[in-house]
Amino acid sequence: MKKPKRSRSNIPRKNNFRIYVAAILGVAVAVAGLIFFLSDASPSAIIGADIYNGQPVINGAQAKQQGAQFIISKASQGTGFTDIHFAANRATTVNNGMIAGAYHFLEAGNPDQQAQFFVNTVQQNGGLDNIMLMVDAETYQSCSGGPCVTKYPSYADITEFVSKVQQLVPGRQIILYTGAWFWGSSGQSGYLGNPAAPPGTVLDFQYYVSGTGSLASLLNNVSPPGSADEPYAAHPINGWPTYFFRQFTSSGTLANESPVDGDVTYQPLSALQALAGMSSDTTPPTVSISAPSASSIIKGTTTVTATAADNDSIARVDFKIDGKLLASDITAPYTAAWDSSTTACGNHAITATAYDNANNSSAATPVAVTVYKLADLNNDCKVSIYDLSSLLTYFGKTGPGLTGDINNDGKVTVTDLSIMLTEWTG
Repeated sequence: MKKPKRSRSNIPRKNNFRIYVAAILGVAVAVAGLIFFLSDASPSAIIGADIYNGQPVINGAQAKQQGAQFIISKASQGTGFTDIHFAANRATTVNNGMIAGAYHFLEAGNPDQQAQFFVNTVQQNGGLDNIMLMVDAETYQSCSGGPCVTKYPSYADITEFVSKVQQLVPGRQIILYTGAWFWGSSGQSGYLGNPAAPPGTVLDFQYYVSGTGSLASLLNNVSPPGSADEPYAAHPINGWPTYFFRQFTSSGTLANESPVDGDVTYQPLSALQALAGMSSDTTPPTVSISAPSASSIIKGTTTVTATAADNDSIARVDFKIDGKLLASDITAPYTAAWDSSTTACGNHAITATAYDNANNSSAATPVAVTVYKLADLNNDCKVSIYDLSSLLTYFGKTGPGLTGDINNDGKVTVTDLSIMLTEWTG
């Protein structure tokens, strides 16, 4: 996707505000006296909207009438800008029975000060309870003191901002809005080069479909996660197995406002409530590592598998090797592929931590395993003449379980010898 044209006026970006308004599909809604049935879209989908300051404060009653479930409005930017509509948008959200949210547009530099300013702004305009928190990471135009230049927060700015907000508001996951054009992905480098997802974040992913019209009609062009033509699966952003939200249009219509940037999430409403700190669930999930078993010998790539259960639902399972994040999975069976070829020979600990939608968590009993190179036939943490001798003893032979059949194809050939020479330590 091309970089989006997010600002639709000549007003600098720091004077804009953005609102996400979400509606559960499958209900009948009244718009200008007409009834729209959203049954064509996935019944589990919740749509949303992104509104900038060229539009008035959101009509909360109308948004609620049309099925809206949450509104996230801009609260602050940089270290000194407070959006004048934030308090009104939050009030109309809450007063009409919707989940409120606030976001900060992150500028380059001073991430700790920006985080403190954001939290203070939210605190002073309704408090930190029952509200989702989001950071917007993208480019912006800086026009002070000369010609306008493009600026953007660095990866360090983003991670430090998130960490500081989580320090100030413990126990919260932070929504991170970005696109592959900025963050990067497996298919493009973007501005940041596709770095790892900051811990404790969920992704709001920008990727547009074509066309104009109501958000409900445009949503019919969106392929949900798990479908064959879903774009995120082909080129995911590093560290987020999937998105929590997807911004799918900048040309939609909602609550008599157009154009509107539309969002969709396929998470349950309870997950949004958990992001806002609204859940009363305090029961942690259970989790255990089912594979590999303790004391296993690991060579090459292996699949780590965990079993997790919760009184509500599992949000994700994080897998770590020696305390370092390997991967996260949000769908049972919970698995992660571990390429041990980059792991030092010796003993290592596999851990798995399960999180539910209320952000309760529990850790599985660690599993101790031992890693060796594929060609380390005698498991002495070296690939040497002794391993070569063992391979040559069976060279040219076929059959199951042959010593020297490094690639497990039922025969010992030059392919196995090539692998051994690649891993040779002497």
